[in-house]
Amino acid sequence: MKCSEFESQITRFFDNQLKTQELVQFLSHVNQCTACKEELSIQYLVEVGIKRLEDGDNFDLNGELVWLLDQADRNVRIAGILKKAFILLCVFLAVIIMVIIIMAVI
Repeated sequence: MKCSEFESQITRFFDNQLKTQELVQFLSHVNQCTACKEELSIQYLVEVGIKRLEDGDNFDLNGELVWLLDQADRNVRIAGILKKAFILLCVFLAVIIMVIIIMAVI
């Protein structure tokens, strides 16, 4: 992923609108590119920080961004596990159907 593409997806990341594959690429890039990680932090501080200041809440925006990235990474891993489980279920069902067909022929 190029930095320009990463930057164009930051708002969608904040709004939890990235598809799983986009999220994988986004997280991979942010973990490898210091400049984009800094840009992500700045945009998070601006977008969320202003809202918090208006509300008068106490906040730790850096900690919240780290948590947000961790949650996104967790969601990617869960999606991968679910995909593998679905494939195994399909294979299992195909085997059962084959056994039923063979039993019906015999």
